[in-house]
Amino acid sequence: MSSTREVRELLERAFAPCAELDVVDVSGECGSAFEVRVVSESFRDKSRIESHRAIHDALGSVMGKIHALSVKVAKAP
Repeated sequence: MSSTREVRELLERAFAPCAELDVVDVSGECGSAFEVRVVSESFRDKSRIESHRAIHDALGSVMGKIHALSVKVAKAP
């Protein structure tokens, strides 16, 4: 399974600088389900689907370990 820290670090690297970045393990701390909120200039002029795909791509190395990912926010400031 993945850790909140691992998911956060991958998102920070992909979308730096982030105006907002929240990663919450909603699986009871077992690392199988996460909710994320990412606010970054990287999402400017991107559709919602493009933004969500970018998050999934950024987490590519751990997506095989994550059972569920809920992107609550993926937008530009």
